[in-house]
Amino acid sequence: MNLSIIIPVYNIESYIKNCLDSVYAQNLPDFEVICVNDGSTDNSQKIIDSYVSKHLNLRCINQPNGGLSDARNTGIDNAQGQYVFFLDGDDTIADNHTLSTALIKCMDNDLDLLIGNALVDGRHPYLDNFPKSNGLLTGPELTHLFLTNNRTIIEPVWCYIYKRGFLNANNLRFKKGIYHEDVLFTPQALFLAKRTMCFDSMFIDYTTSRTGAITSTTSLKHLSDRRDTARQLYSFFNNHHDLGLDAQRIIFNIYLETFILALTNKIPFEQLFGKSDFSIIKRCATTRKDTKTAHLLKISPRLGTMYGSNQLKPIIRKLINKLPI
Repeated sequence: MNLSIIIPVYNIESYIKNCLDSVYAQNLPDFEVICVNDGSTDNSQKIIDSYVSKHLNLRCINQPNGGLSDARNTGIDNAQGQYVFFLDGDDTIADNHTLSTALIKCMDNDLDLLIGNALVDGRHPYLDNFPKSNGLLTGPELTHLFLTNNRTIIEPVWCYIYKRGFLNANNLRFKKGIYHEDVLFTPQALFLAKRTMCFDSMFIDYTTSRTGAITSTTSLKHLSDRRDTARQLYSFFNNHHDLGLDAQRIIFNIYLETFILALTNKIPFEQLFGKSDFSIIKRCATTRKDTKTAHLLKISPRLGTMYGSNQLKPIIRKLINKLPI
């Protein structure tokens, strides 16, 4: 078995047909599809059953609702493919030859993971400045390449194809019960990967407009989970004695984005951040601007957030930049 396509399913009866149609339009040899029905209460199961009757390589695993992480973990544990690809059930594969071309690249180079791009709502790339690199890289080298080009990494796992043996050898699984599980999973996978490459093509067409989607709401738990993810990544890299500049930048960016979301959604900062968080933020500041942002966040979270996200008026920014912080 070359590839296992893992599709978590939860109440997406309006989307799952298009998703599965895009999978079976692929020019793929020797692959399987694992739908994990995570306690759906709509007609998702009936639609999947109609595809099971037509496709011998489609399995559906039913389980009580445990969340996206739990569904993906079930998929990994039951997969038989040399490589695995995570496809959310409300998204579609962008092109009929995408996965076959990417899979050949994975197998020919014995990759731990391959990173690609994605379309957002069929209109624009998930990442505009995707690196042009065909060479073999370690995970840390790949991380540095993306941070240098974009000051960010691609976090969503549907922009990657993973070797199943690599996931199992490193016990890489998704943390259950949290939102934004990719934000925790991806930096760890990148750090541990020995053989990676870039694939400058679109893996999927990502849907942002679905009612009830996790990304359509922001609650205190969403932000608490992001904060906890930053804390856990800080511990992860410290435990591996590798809190280098790239790891610091990833952690700092997660914290800053959490502050921005708190400000935007009017969630009190004091409900999210304590002394340990400000200490980590200060430790992970790698530029002059980040250092000023970290200092301001501790004094005035609102001011620090607006400074760090470039929301202040130019004259105020100039005054702050002159301060000897």
